[in-house]
Amino acid sequence: MDYECTGGIDGPTGLNPPPGSSCKVFIVNSPDPEHDGVLQNAFMASVPHQPYWENVFELAIERKSTWTGRIWGEIPIQNTGPGLVSDAYTKLPEEAQKAICGLNSTEFSGQ
Repeated sequence: MDYECTGGIDGPTGLNPPPGSSCKVFIVNSPDPEHDGVLQNAFMASVPHQPYWENVFELAIERKSTWTGRIWGEIPIQNTGPGLVSDAYTKLPEEAQKAICGLNSTEFSGQ
């Protein structure tokens, strides 16, 4: 695991969303969105068959094919880390983004 969990994953800031919530994918919010993107890949969980993961893999494949001579090959965080999971999220339609729920970066820290 790439995180230090300092709280329970089933509390109000964890994998136990409020009733009526549309949360299907749980991923840690970035502690530094300006530099790392809105999400980080330190801790990720979901129910099966979520379109978000298809987006992540499609984007990773797209970026892999542009590694040579392009910016993606020079910045690993964009290829496999917070940049990738954040960009996959922002490319989703707004309605689909509602299924992605950010976990508190203080409790689920990849730092």
